[in-house]
Amino acid sequence: MSRYISECKRQVRVYGSKAGPTVTDVERETPHVTNPNPNEPQREANHSLLRGIDSVPFLSSAASEPYATYMQRLAIQNASQSWWSRRTPLCGPASPSSPTITSKLENFIISVGTFLERGALRNKAIGPLPPSSVHALVYPLHVLLITFWITLIYLLTIPTTVYLAVKTALLGSNSTGVSLSQLLDTSITPTSTVASSLLSDPKNALPVRALGLSLTPLCVITDVTLSLNAAVGDLPASGLYVLGVLATWWYWMFVVPWIAAAMGWVG
Repeated sequence: MSRYISECKRQVRVYGSKAGPTVTDVERETPHVTNPNPNEPQREANHSLLRGIDSVPFLSSAASEPYATYMQRLAIQNASQSWWSRRTPLCGPASPSSPTITSKLENFIISVGTFLERGALRNKAIGPLPPSSVHALVYPLHVLLITFWITLIYLLTIPTTVYLAVKTALLGSNSTGVSLSQLLDTSITPTSTVASSLLSDPKNALPVRALGLSLTPLCVITDVTLSLNAAVGDLPASGLYVLGVLATWWYWMFVVPWIAAAMGWVG
């Protein structure tokens, strides 16, 4: 729990805070600026898709909540205090009037987590199962759903980064609102750094560490990309990253989701 609280404080320190919203809300907020540029809505969508990776440490900290602490929390909370009910999509605009495909996918995971946690927080027996047994049943599902959410964030961020790199290289940064240098610093490097921490941090839950292991190819591609960037510049490095991801498309489309599904089956 202390690690979770520390990560919350770091998120607020890095991304700012204001009274009212939760930490996740703060992560997603973007100041409203009136801009006549017709490309601005698309640029905002692009940047929203890339922001999800910043919240992965927060989610991994939540997944590492010890079993005993989780049981104690459910025993004293009520349904209105559900952790899942306060989550919002991280990889795209979550406008109720026009939800995107990415926000729908994230909302599905959030809805399942909310349903399970609120059911457990009623503190009522389900058939022959006492409330403590219901809590014990929900705990591994809670961890797995967070792991699935992290997996989804990566599977959305990686192709988005490739798309923005190609579009920026061909049409310039005005078309995407981000330069290749910024893309390397704010998306390509963080996705690799966070993936490495998922595996290397011994405090992370086993499913989260298994996900980090499955993302090792991304770390290798990124390391080579950054080495080339230091030697020859942004454009060749970004091109190498795009080629590396496209050459392993089958891995991101089939292997990583299969590993996530296997973790769910084991759980």
